[in-house]
Amino acid sequence: MVSTGYLVATTPLRLKYVTKIRDVAYDDLVFMLHYRVTAILLLIFSALLTCAQFFGDPIDCIKGGDVPDRIVNTFCWVEGTFTIPRGLTKAIGVEVAHPGVEKYDKFLDDDEVIEHKYYQWVAVVLFLQCCCFFVTHVIWKVWENRRMECICNDLYHPVLDESRRKDCEDKMVAYMNATSYLNKSYAYRYAFLELVNAFHVILQFIITDWFLGRQFITFGFKYFKIIPDVYDHDNPVNPMIKVFPKITKCTFWRFGPSGSVQKYDNLCLLPLNILNEKGYLVMWLWLAFLLIVSFLKVGQRLMLICIPSYRWFYLTSSKEMIPRDVLKKVQSKSTYGDWFVLHNIARNINPLYFRDLMICLAEHSIDDPVFCKPDPQYMGAGPSAPFDGREYPDADEEEEEDSRYRRATPPQPPPPPNSGRKEKKTINIPPGY
Repeated sequence: MVSTGYLVATTPLRLKYVTKIRDVAYDDLVFMLHYRVTAILLLIFSALLTCAQFFGDPIDCIKGGDVPDRIVNTFCWVEGTFTIPRGLTKAIGVEVAHPGVEKYDKFLDDDEVIEHKYYQWVAVVLFLQCCCFFVTHVIWKVWENRRMECICNDLYHPVLDESRRKDCEDKMVAYMNATSYLNKSYAYRYAFLELVNAFHVILQFIITDWFLGRQFITFGFKYFKIIPDVYDHDNPVNPMIKVFPKITKCTFWRFGPSGSVQKYDNLCLLPLNILNEKGYLVMWLWLAFLLIVSFLKVGQRLMLICIPSYRWFYLTSSKEMIPRDVLKKVQSKSTYGDWFVLHNIARNINPLYFRDLMICLAEHSIDDPVFCKPDPQYMGAGPSAPFDGREYPDADEEEEEDSRYRRATPPQPPPPPNSGRKEKKTINIPPGY
């Protein structure tokens, strides 16, 4: 009770964390669907069931005999209830009182019964599932270690001081030159966690299916299949009653006044199953969508790893202002890990700043320690910094310039020979020293 109350009290704080918008994004939309949208849905569902369970009447039984109502309700809530499958298809009001509820003797009948013991654990299981969807996010946050935030510095701000912008760009270029060919582990770790996310959705399907008595995997298909029949008066039985029955049976045994064992058959109303049915339907639809999107993302990630031309086409599709020859130069000396870092940088900084970065990387080799300046032929109109006119020529151009300077400068006369005497130095001492 205390732990559940703590969950309800801290739900706004948890929602604030998962809905927080970061300045620098270090994961993509599909990755965020797992630990943001899915976690929010499960957390809200768990909080609603917790409130209905502890602040309402989760079960209400029609007792027989002189047993107090509170004892019967508590017993049936703790021990669980059951329905009889043979009574699910019988006519209501003629053969049975409610679907799945008919006469049954535990010691005489060999009929199968469906036990329902899950409902008191639904809120806890949903909360644990919510925590499971945070595991990959926490792992990636530890592995990433704010690397992208440090790389981007303040370039994600739309308005930045000119000197600060140049300093950040120089540091970014220096980092890319220093860590080229060293970003493979950073990129492949993220791809591995994307694969883990996809298989984790399958695992959640299996866990929920086991928890609901092997009825969850096909739950969505059955629900949409019987929607037309639910409102058909000739066939009013809803097959979903097998999974989430509203009326169930509960058998209570006690000793009578004479010492003999007395049996009490009780009808129990489970109002929480109305919320469980709708909540698990939404959960099934969302997990099915998340499973499809996750595996599509894994397929795209494999294409980006295996096909270099596709990854650069994927980058240029969103950054059309980068010249094509610049992309070819950067592509020729970059691995998938370098592309992954550049792609994340492009998602976080101003497009004009990213264009300048790509031009710098294209003009200078990997081992060049000089911080580059954008080439004026690529500079266009916009808020980007104007070119300062300085160029960094090649070694041949520098040598040719030096020889031309030496030819244009007349030779200087040699200095007079030294007579061998040391030159006297005069030291002026200020008066009064």
